This record gives sequence, C-alpha cells and structure tokens, in this order.
Amino acid sequence: MSKENIKVKVFRFNPAKDKEPRFQTYEVPRLSDEEAMTKATIMNELHSQTVLDVLDHIFQNIDPTLSYYCSCRRGECGACGAVVNGETVRSCVTLAKDEMTIEPLQHLQVVKDLVVKEYSARELFSLARTNTLNLLKKAYKFT
Repeated sequence: MSKENIKVKVFRFNPAKDKEPRFQTYEVPRLSDEEAMTKATIMNELHSQTVLDVLDHIFQNIDPTLSYYCSCRRGECGACGAVVNGETVRSCVTLAKDEMTIEPLQHLQVVKDLVVKEYSARELFSLARTNTLNLLKKAYKFT
C-alpha cells in the first residue's frame, strides 16, 4: 500500500545568487502516527508530523540546499518561526497539512530561503516603529 504524500511549496531565495525569490514544490511522505511517535523529538505528544518534520525530510532526502533554522524543537525558543499558509507559526509544533506554503518570517531580511537575519530587541523595536510610521504616512498621504 503506497503512502499518502504531502505537497508543500517552499520559499527559495539566495540573495548572493538569485535575482528574485521563487517557490519550489516538494512531495513528502506523510508519516503514520506510529512513525511520528518514534521520531526523536520532545514533541512526541503531538503524535503527528510537524512542519519541521517536513522541512527535515526535504533537507535530508530531497534537497540538501534548503536552508531553515531550528533550535529547541519543543516550541519554546521561536527560532523555527515561519509563515505557513499566511499564518506566523513555530514550525516545530505546527502540524503539517497537505498543500502547505512555507515562507520566511515577514518584514525581516532573508539570509537564505527560510533563514532570516537575527535582530536584537532594540533593532526589532526600531524596525516595528519604522514600519508603523511608514504605514501611517502612507495612510494619511504624508511625504
């Protein structure tokens, strides 16, 4: 019996080589509940395949050039943050679905693929303030 696959579109962009970002489509085997439980992860209580599991499979079995970041694998650090189907999530605790689109966090500089530049708290505050001011200027047509 063949396994069901998950189709996923992943944002790909290497600023050092690419002129424009693109999406690449992959098909990843869906893990059974038993297989998901045997994976070496602290999140075994999910008993299902996560977005991070999908990215790991792509990197390990299909495309070793894919760049993404993770650290704690238990939903605490936020290093694996990504945008999945338009929603900002932690990929290590978000369940995988068919027809996912995975993108880097928005409004941050892309280092490569799903990896974004790390900012200090002060830099993030300044960036948020600048983005808010620019939106207000645009809304009220200030120059």
